[in-house]
Amino acid sequence: MQVREKIILSTLEGRKSGEVSALFDTGTKFTYISDGVGKGLGFTPYKAPREVQLAVKGGRGRVLGEMSLIFEVDGCEMPLPMQAYVVEDLTEEAIIGTNFMEGFEIELDLKEGKARLKRYPPEVRLKFLGENHI
Repeated sequence: MQVREKIILSTLEGRKSGEVSALFDTGTKFTYISDGVGKGLGFTPYKAPREVQLAVKGGRGRVLGEMSLIFEVDGCEMPLPMQAYVVEDLTEEAIIGTNFMEGFEIELDLKEGKARLKRYPPEVRLKFLGENHI
């Protein structure tokens, strides 16, 4: 399932932010941003790009680096930052994967073409193991 939605991305310190068109894609595990968006927000590049199979022009992509970002979805800022990988020639400004959607309980409304939060405000639920676990 896929839905396109406008979201706001901000750096952790809040100095840079921007609205982008994001593809919410249940067939993608991680969250990615285009190199143009990453450069505008000031991503941290890797020493050498990493080749991966992605939805990019040509079928394979180069992950140039990564950054932690604050995401605003459906008019609500997420309570924790998420890591986004910066991909050269990504076909979308941002691709939101299942790690993000499951973590913040976002559901896709295909009829209306919207990404919606199940809870307002979004919650982060932690599981604690018993005292015998290391």
